[in-house]
Amino acid sequence: MMALTPAPQESCIEEYFNVAWQEHGRRGRAAHCPLCRASIRAPMPIKAKALSGRPIEVTPVPSVGEPCHIDRNYTFSSLGGFARSHGRMFYLLACNEDRRTAPSQVMWTVHATRDVTIHLNFRSERHVDKTGASVWLAAKGWRRNERIASTVSSGIPNGPYTGPVFSRRCEAGTTELMGSNTWEGVYFVFVEIEPPPTTSAASPAASAGSDVSSGDDQGASGGEEQPPAAEQA
Repeated sequence: MMALTPAPQESCIEEYFNVAWQEHGRRGRAAHCPLCRASIRAPMPIKAKALSGRPIEVTPVPSVGEPCHIDRNYTFSSLGGFARSHGRMFYLLACNEDRRTAPSQVMWTVHATRDVTIHLNFRSERHVDKTGASVWLAAKGWRRNERIASTVSSGIPNGPYTGPVFSRRCEAGTTELMGSNTWEGVYFVFVEIEPPPTTSAASPAASAGSDVSSGDDQGASGGEEQPPAAEQA
């Protein structure tokens, strides 16, 4: 028996859910049916879990002045390249106390029902080079993404902090994020849902333009906004 493919309208409606949740989720408002305008809700396409048992939430991309963590009062003074993110981008609001997780251990997991690109924004270069993070980043196919400018965040003792972004395209399912192994701030996680498939086949040129992969292909999508200059000890 021939398998049935979802109607194009299903992908459009799912995209509407995601964008509406991004726009209204922080205010606790539900999306509305595009036909009858009744309030409707759909399951979140992304879920996160902290192996420590500490709380972690999937939220819309924060605004300037909003918290970086659940358990600290540090805030973002710039969202860098993530400031112009579209409605398919989400942020993992986690606990900074998870920062001491060893680099050989899973710190968080991200489960997605769609293909996603995950971006890890470290707090400084030394958060990559001096913690063992560079080992698992290379081993698991994460690539430095020069196209996305870093966030800028407050913090003790060397804030404001800004650092490199590493990206990886991940198929639907569960992705493991390893420990940051530092006393000075866990990395930030942004999860970008891949757009729904189009009804027409992509052209070879369009396919060649995709430059983020789950393996060894380098690059990622991202905004162009540059963060304000910040000294890093």
